[in-house]
Amino acid sequence: MVRYDKIFSIIDIKEENMKKWGEVLPFYKNVQKEGVILWKAA
Repeated sequence: MVRYDKIFSIIDIKEENMKKWGEVLPFYKNVQKEGVILWKAA
């Protein structure tokens, strides 16, 4: 990954927490703005 100047981090966040804190906590705001959903639970 470093060879291509890309580093990936996987962060497991419960959807309830994202809904509750998504507009409050800076970390969650950045995840909403910059994050990519790889898969969503059914």
